[in-house]
Amino acid sequence: MKHEKGIQILAYVKTHAPTLNLENVIDFPHGFLRQVKEALPDISDNSEPDIFALITAICWIGPSNTGPLPETIWSTIYDRIVLSIKFDDRIDRVIDFVIAFGCGKWRKVREGTSNSWYHIWPGARKILADIAERAIRKKANPWLKNSVKGFPDMGKADIRHYVHFFIEKLLFPEFTMPVLENESFIIECSDQGATLKKNREIMNMILPGMKYVFSANMEKAEMEIETGKKHISFDYPIVITPGNKKVYILLYENNKKKPFIMNQNELCKLKGPFTLKRWECSCGYIHCGIRHRLSEWKPEIKLKDFVYSALKGVVKEIKTNSFINSMYFPDLAIDVLPTGGRLRFTPIEYKKCNKCDKEYEGETCINEECKRVFDPFRDKRFSKEVIIMLGLHPELYILKERYKCPVCSNMYDIYDNLLKNTVCSFCNTPYIEQSCLDALWKNEQTDLQKVRKLHKILMKTDTCPTCQRPRGEICWCPLGGDKLHTRHSFGCLPQRLVYVYSRVFYKIIAGDMYPYL
Repeated sequence: MKHEKGIQILAYVKTHAPTLNLENVIDFPHGFLRQVKEALPDISDNSEPDIFALITAICWIGPSNTGPLPETIWSTIYDRIVLSIKFDDRIDRVIDFVIAFGCGKWRKVREGTSNSWYHIWPGARKILADIAERAIRKKANPWLKNSVKGFPDMGKADIRHYVHFFIEKLLFPEFTMPVLENESFIIECSDQGATLKKNREIMNMILPGMKYVFSANMEKAEMEIETGKKHISFDYPIVITPGNKKVYILLYENNKKKPFIMNQNELCKLKGPFTLKRWECSCGYIHCGIRHRLSEWKPEIKLKDFVYSALKGVVKEIKTNSFINSMYFPDLAIDVLPTGGRLRFTPIEYKKCNKCDKEYEGETCINEECKRVFDPFRDKRFSKEVIIMLGLHPELYILKERYKCPVCSNMYDIYDNLLKNTVCSFCNTPYIEQSCLDALWKNEQTDLQKVRKLHKILMKTDTCPTCQRPRGEICWCPLGGDKLHTRHSFGCLPQRLVYVYSRVFYKIIAGDMYPYL
């Protein structure tokens, strides 16, 4: 009886499928079932509405021209519904269960793309893709357009490009690669990000702001790094995140979180044999394994809500910190169609006007009543982590080196106070000759190393060599001058520099575009 019903329902569904509204079917499943009941009153068994709804959904979503509905498939899905959903809610939820089953939930699908009951069902995959497309078109992209400068308008083809990758990651979350006994998996840090190699063969290049997540099928292993060896556990994934001239690696040692940093030109080596399992979703989110895989979908959550959450983040209204942990963001961190740029979550330089307390990017206060030009000796620089677009032409942001004052947290350029600290304020005579500076800085590589060495020499110089007047207090922070700053042992020099992106504005001269900061 079930198969006879299925054949009649299937004929109706295939005839009317082109006129069905998929969005209404997902949001209002009763509407679709009502259409079938009205067209086929003889087989609409009102005494078992959940069974009728299930058969209808399977025949509509399942593969066509493949023969009768197998009893095992029907019973597997129905048993799952009975165990998971109360009777009164089953009709509303049958489509969720059929879509999930058709995409491989609760079963091992056969390889290939054959249109059969035992493979991925094209109809189920298409509906899942339609849900994902709606999530991007109606939720994620409008938020990005309002929140990220330079984010483009995407056409249907661009959105479907990302939907394809999303479905692949959702259904097939891991890619395995064997590393043999005489082979090694190598992570190399460069100024362009992280290079991943298998022996000498380059596997992948991870740009700053992107991530690479993997696990392996061994209980313990030794990871060789510049500072020695680390014994790591593969109970949890390892997350590789390139930064600016550094690579951050999050791993677990004896089941405890052990992050460490690789500096430029350092290598990290993991020797075989083992099977590396690359996570297709590279969000790096701690709950990725249970929220970004269809196999981990819980029936008490609507499938539509699960897909929306995976694509835009777990909170109802999209927030930056939630969106960067979504499945959509890692794809946009590679490229953003159709512009060719990419997204990055990174610190951005802001200024705070000393007159009106307005926070702004660029060189001029955005307060219409103020419009005061930025002055490093008066206005404070600070950073905020936001999502920006990189790789555009012309660029909206450029990378800057800054130094964070350990006293007031102002971010300053190391050269802001260089003239004040190295030249006598009375006779304008340099405390140190240029030839001496060149010899002093000969073996130093970074600006911070140079200024630290210069600071030590200046501290030994008590008076001006020309006018013999006392040298003033040394403070490298341009907002310094008070006792808290001048008492600092190294003139407010930090231990290390920080990288921030600074907004670029342009002016047009004789038809050409020139940046000014």
